[in-house]
Amino acid sequence: MYTLYLVPSWLMRAVSAVVLVWSLVSVFAAWRAASTRTMDPVAALETEFRTLARSLPSSGPVGFLPYAVDDDRPDRVMTYYVAQYTLAPRLVERRTDLQFLIVARDALRPGGDERIAGFVPIASSRDGHRLYQRQTQ
Repeated sequence: MYTLYLVPSWLMRAVSAVVLVWSLVSVFAAWRAASTRTMDPVAALETEFRTLARSLPSSGPVGFLPYAVDDDRPDRVMTYYVAQYTLAPRLVERRTDLQFLIVARDALRPGGDERIAGFVPIASSRDGHRLYQRQTQ
């Protein structure tokens, strides 16, 4: 028939301890990986521009202030294209002669920027992107 084997209690405790320790190590590793993971830069920019979209009309052209220096850097080009994508159906253009003007973080010249003369800030995002509106006289 069948033979019943008894496992020594010390062996059961050792196996239980190994399983418990392995479980704790796995939980800690998963927690650490989740806490150090950074957000996708495109998703972060989309969130920033959605914040500004609340203060814009639902359609029409919107200006985008070019960066004062290195406007063609890949991260800055990405910022412009993410603004276009996120704010659609509005048309985002690199112009400053429109009613609304998006000023990306670090786009202004240090010490004052004459390109935003005649504009007043109306909204800003958590990360420093701003929306300006032309003053009416």
